[in-house]
Order: sequence, then structure tokens, then C-alpha cells
Amino acid sequence: MGNVTTTTGLALNSGTAGVALTSTGTTATTTVNNGLVAKSGTAADISTTRALTVADSGGVFSITAGTVYTITLPIPAQGITFSFVTIAAGTEVVTIRATGAFLYGTIMEDAVVTQITAQTDLRLTDNATSGSTAVFKGIDATHWMVCATGSGAAAANWTTA
Repeated sequence: MGNVTTTTGLALNSGTAGVALTSTGTTATTTVNNGLVAKSGTAADISTTRALTVADSGGVFSITAGTVYTITLPIPAQGITFSFVTIAAGTEVVTIRATGAFLYGTIMEDAVVTQITAQTDLRLTDNATSGSTAVFKGIDATHWMVCATGSGAAAANWTTA
């Protein structure tokens, strides 16, 4: 098919790797490649303090506990989601903070299930292993549902505060 670009900034490019559709607007560029939508060109890897916004909702973010830092979630709302996965184990604590809201849900590590009730922080511990995950889903303006998983560590991958 080749490459097609319109005068409105819409480009359709095909090649051996698949088809990419890029829309360049006045404030942002969105690329769809093989069904995957990039939420942000710089959002995927978080390795320092960062405040997420509602515009980041739906993103999957990698985190590494190589340094101490905090990721702050926006005010929750019905339907917004954030997913986190550890790509590499680390030796420092990473905090995911729900400022002005509370976390409810579960941490499942191996055969142990821990309830999360009215907490504000979920912490990736300095014992975390690669592949630990946490998913946050907005319930309303003051509550997040959280499902966190991990395994293989001598101690817990996730804790709350």
C-alpha cells in the first residue's frame, strides 16, 4: 500500500512490520501501531518522581526500584486506569501515592493475599522482583481499586501505608 499523508496531518504507513496510523494534531501526536496506542512518547518508563495526569490513563508504565522516588496518581474518576510493572529488581523503595484518595483492593504474592483498606500509598519494596505488577482503577473522586501481584521474593514485593 505504501505511505499516504493527508493535508490534515493524518498519515498511514505500511511496511513489513505492520501498519502505523499517525495523527498529528495541534497539541499532540498519537500513533497506533499494530493496535497499540502510545499514551505518551515519554511515559512508558518511570524512573524518577512523576505526577501522572488523567491524560496518562490507560498507560502501562515500567518502574525500577533503582532509586527512591514517588509516582503521584491524579484524583481518581470512574474508568481511569494505570498499570505498572517492574522490569528489573531494585534495592530502593518506589511509592505510588493516591493524594486525597484512598486505596482498596488486594496484594497477591505467591499464596498470600493481603487486603488493602483505606491506604494512601502502595510501595514497591527494596525486595521486589521483576514482573511484579499493580493496576489502579478509579472508582469515584476519592477511591482507587488496586490489584497488586508479585512472587519469588524472600520478603514482600508490595506494602501499603
